[in-house]
Amino acid sequence: MKTQIGFLSGLSLGALGLLCAVGAGCARTSGPAPDPGQPVSSLTLSCGSYDAGVTSGLVLAAVIDPARPSDTLLEVFTSTQRTTATCKGGERLCLLAFPGVAAWSGENTVWAVMVTGDLGGGLTGWTCTPDPARTLAQPEGRAQLVSGRLEVEWNPVAGAAIYAATLRDLGPPGPPDHRPPRVVGGPVLTTATHATFSLEAGRLPDFGVVEVEAWATDPSVPLQGWLAEGGANRSVRAIPVIGAPWTLHQPSDLAAGTLDLDVPAGKRLAVILLNVDGRDGAGATLQAAGTGPAAAGARSAGLPSGGSLNPVTSPEALASRSLAQAEATRSFCTFDRPTYDLNLETRMPAIRRPASLALVTANALLYVDDQDASGFTSLDWQALGARWDAVQAAITSRSGPLPDVDANGRFILFFTSALGPLARSVANTYDLTGPADTAPDCHGGANLQSNQADMVHLHPPFGMEDAAGRPLDRGQSWAVVEREMARTLQRMVDWWRFAGPLGNSYLRSTEITHARMGLAATLAGSGDHVAALRALSAPALFTRADPGGGFGGYPSLQMTPWRENGEDSGVAATPVKLAAADSFLLFLSDRLGPAFDERFFDQVVALRGLEDVSGIPFHLAYALWTGALLFSNEPASPWSGFDFTGPDWTPLHQKFQRFEYAPLEAGPAVPVTLRRNGFDVQVTGVAGPGGGKVTVTSGEATRPYVMAVPFEGSLP
Repeated sequence: MKTQIGFLSGLSLGALGLLCAVGAGCARTSGPAPDPGQPVSSLTLSCGSYDAGVTSGLVLAAVIDPARPSDTLLEVFTSTQRTTATCKGGERLCLLAFPGVAAWSGENTVWAVMVTGDLGGGLTGWTCTPDPARTLAQPEGRAQLVSGRLEVEWNPVAGAAIYAATLRDLGPPGPPDHRPPRVVGGPVLTTATHATFSLEAGRLPDFGVVEVEAWATDPSVPLQGWLAEGGANRSVRAIPVIGAPWTLHQPSDLAAGTLDLDVPAGKRLAVILLNVDGRDGAGATLQAAGTGPAAAGARSAGLPSGGSLNPVTSPEALASRSLAQAEATRSFCTFDRPTYDLNLETRMPAIRRPASLALVTANALLYVDDQDASGFTSLDWQALGARWDAVQAAITSRSGPLPDVDANGRFILFFTSALGPLARSVANTYDLTGPADTAPDCHGGANLQSNQADMVHLHPPFGMEDAAGRPLDRGQSWAVVEREMARTLQRMVDWWRFAGPLGNSYLRSTEITHARMGLAATLAGSGDHVAALRALSAPALFTRADPGGGFGGYPSLQMTPWRENGEDSGVAATPVKLAAADSFLLFLSDRLGPAFDERFFDQVVALRGLEDVSGIPFHLAYALWTGALLFSNEPASPWSGFDFTGPDWTPLHQKFQRFEYAPLEAGPAVPVTLRRNGFDVQVTGVAGPGGGKVTVTSGEATRPYVMAVPFEGSLP
């Protein structure tokens, strides 16, 4: 384990001026003069982990001695963000939980956490470093409806001093009000291992959860001396509470290795295994009895390619543009036929290309590789300029102003076919860092092919191919360019806002980065729901067979491995899986509305932040999404909460390829192999008059969640 404090680079800590030893206070730094009427207190800071299973957050414990009579405002700097918190006056022990804040990364790197505040002697700072090897286990338990009340029980957790249980109603959200998750019971603080909640009208929420937290320290007990090692730790288990006509069994329900599921008479049962945080290649079996013939999920042929010759709406009236405001000709370091680079940071072969300025808009300079200039018309440039202005407005309305590292007042778009027919775009974050690479062959060593400009590299809307080497038609090519405008701009904005000040590795290889890019394109009106793009993305999604072309299929279905911060999961994050992750984020956006979109783009750069912003634990959101992939907008769907909404994404299976489930016939057990954070879907035949049964078996150390959805009718 190594400690790094490089996250301070770029943060505004001029008043602090120094770093402090772990667990110790700093010398007083510049700040307001001490108040002679207030005592000067000392602060001892320690870090703990907030273990939520697939994600982990941060807990801070501040011991203030003597206790301050008034509230103390603290500013907290972590590897991912800066935030503020308040310690109440009169309290010696202040526990601050940040479930959505990462304290360490998947690179086995532990980051120091810094806290600043004024305890009567001027602005002072403290640091601490969490220990990922010292955590509290999660409280495993179950919830059940008894006489109109919800009774929850959980196993005791070694090292826990107290528990907090909270009942949340998670939905169903969605239009027209996009109601966010809400607390409907608790928190119940108890040293026991059970809690009871009264229910509205004596019925369960359609989709809810009891969050049971285990705390290593009971804040209501006066602290004697100092906090023990690990005393700041917490853990939480989100126990599903499902009143809708489906169930979600926890891994603990498979503790004995088997789980029996009932198939009601006259109905089929969809069984979805969710391998949340399980190993890649995890095994399980399913065995059905008492059910009739099962039908396999049909794959659609996909939508035909095509589209209008120019899907971009012509601009109404472009403002006067002056080419004299920028260099009419220049050259750029760009990339020579890069492979599809999922992290957008790999050292790709560079090449210098001469370029000419084609258009100046209020927001952008559009340059074209001199070898590609003849492929554009003046109307093309006007359409591209208008489209960029619209994309930039959509993204900056959430993120604020763009960086302007070259001080020209505009973002640069460089159109070049040097990228090759498969590489649609490159967002080279080194362009933002400079200094400019002036080598003739763009191999200037540490400058990493930087143009020292806020810019993106885009393939022209012609000369593109799909993975099989087939040319894209004009409608598809234009739709790709529009999508890549939004994707690459969001990438550069994210790097500038999050990764630049907080360490370049932070956003390098987390799939959340790419899901943000996909959602940004959708919200800008150029996502995969556009007809010309559906024919490109649909054939690769949600199928058990490898569609070829190097995109990688699903031996078992998987959204994405959800690697965090450079972690090598052993599972390639192929474009297929990234597109699937896009649909997951779209589903949350569809269900939770603009408030989620705003918070997501403002805060979330890792999976743990996604849980915090959505208010829905990952495994429950994952269950909703897989249910939507199977049932959205289908007549046989047993619950409207599985539906996507809005014309752009409904009916879902006309926008994406139809979800390919497997038939589960009565008879011998069927083996299933699950990817890391992957899933598998099996659908039985109709159960006879006496009902049927499905037995799920797993011997894995981390057993899957099991989602069971009975329904009438059939699925295509």
